[in-house]
Amino acid sequence: MDNVIRRIIAIEDQAQEIISSIKEKEEQLNGDVEREALAISKNIEEQSDKKIEQIKVTENEYLNAQIEVVRHNTSVQLEKINSIYNENKQQWIDTVFENVINAM
Repeated sequence: MDNVIRRIIAIEDQAQEIISSIKEKEEQLNGDVEREALAISKNIEEQSDKKIEQIKVTENEYLNAQIEVVRHNTSVQLEKINSIYNENKQQWIDTVFENVINAM
């Protein structure tokens, strides 16, 4: 009987060691999972930041190109207006002068 009790105690001790070992491994795995999750999260955040920066650069390049197009078109239109003014300036002055004189 004594032998059976000793075997039961030995089996219980082995079971406790196994449970303790499993708990340690579980804690270690939980720590590993947490570190891996943080690393993945950081990696995703870094990739997102890079993509956002790339989009900003692309958008700024596009906006700068559009600004240049608007400046060019404005310059062309201003040149046309100045050309029309220079071509018709004297005629407009004469017309205004005649209208003022005739109105008196």
